[in-house]
Amino acid sequence: MGYRDLVLYIGYGEIGTSLKTNAARVKEYVDLSCTNPSSNYLAVSWCTHFVHWTVEQAGLRGKIAKAPLGNKSTSRMAEAFVKTSNPRPGDIYHMPYVNGKATHHFGIVSDVYGSEIESLDGNSGDWRDPRTDWTTKYGGGIGGGMVCLNTRKKKEIAFYLELTEDDF
Repeated sequence: MGYRDLVLYIGYGEIGTSLKTNAARVKEYVDLSCTNPSSNYLAVSWCTHFVHWTVEQAGLRGKIAKAPLGNKSTSRMAEAFVKTSNPRPGDIYHMPYVNGKATHHFGIVSDVYGSEIESLDGNSGDWRDPRTDWTTKYGGGIGGGMVCLNTRKKKEIAFYLELTEDDF
């Protein structure tokens, strides 16, 4: 098993994880990658924290800096890796907008085909799914997604970050 495969293997094992299905795990994603623990995990957009946790679990410890919650949380990813225009499964991607909304979403490239990629994402998914239904009935929140696979258009991705063998 190669290092990129290990990142994906660990990430795939988390599919379905959300604050509703395994709150302790989502808190682990956030707490591992932040200098300041959160008191309201539902208010945390944890896609970047999931990527950080997955890469650390695969053995790449300390490459991605810990950061306080907020926009520093996303900028640290681009500071840790070299950008590439040839994404491969196991690399990281950045999508500044999802469905027209500024999100600064980070995820892991799961597969590459044609004009799209399959992505492995934290804090994502169908908001109508019972595992991620955080409507006002449940208090709302931006951290109500789950770990899941998505299809992304390459033209919507701002950049890819390459995990190289030198990283491990």
